[in-house]
Amino acid sequence: MSQSIPAAKIYNDLCTLADAGFDTWVKRAHNLYNQFQNISNISLESFLSLSKPSMKRKLKSAFQKAYDKSWLQQLNDSESPPKLRTYKTFKDKFCFENYLYVPDTKARTALARFRTSSYNLEIEIGRHHKPEPIPIPDRLCKECSEVEDEVHRLLQCKRFKALREPLIGKCKLINDNFSNMKTPDQFNFIMTSSNRSLLNVVGNFLSKAPNSE
Repeated sequence: MSQSIPAAKIYNDLCTLADAGFDTWVKRAHNLYNQFQNISNISLESFLSLSKPSMKRKLKSAFQKAYDKSWLQQLNDSESPPKLRTYKTFKDKFCFENYLYVPDTKARTALARFRTSSYNLEIEIGRHHKPEPIPIPDRLCKECSEVEDEVHRLLQCKRFKALREPLIGKCKLINDNFSNMKTPDQFNFIMTSSNRSLLNVVGNFLSKAPNSE
């Protein structure tokens, strides 16, 4: 950045003032950086000597790590909303998810709703029952008389056995050991997959498997 540009002059003046002990934006950025990084603090002198691109990268990295840590702690908090009960079993990183690349709008929407417990399963319907929530053991699938949660719908419900066959077949092609996995592990394998071809199949299944009525 040219020193003749007003923004550059202002930044340099702020650095000078920060170095002199004044509470400027640059000094606050330095304090925030030291607050959020996990290694030993960097001195103000060293911080001010960084190039602007380097400072930007370091600040962005420190803030991102701090946010990711806070986000994960809140997600796994024992008092987190019941709606997150399934989401936090497979979501452990704040990032853009590959299911958002699923081209079919209905399939992509079904996947998003399913992941966030907005899929109208009995496990959620019972939570909103009035005047009192239905106890979890009584939030049953009308077809199977088992608790209807995300795992049940995706992998177990007898009503959708035929519709599920392409999904199970795709999983077996990707992972030879899929059939030997326990059901929770199969569910986690599917929900954490970055394979877009598999995610297309999952989305199609969820969009065609009707919600509870």
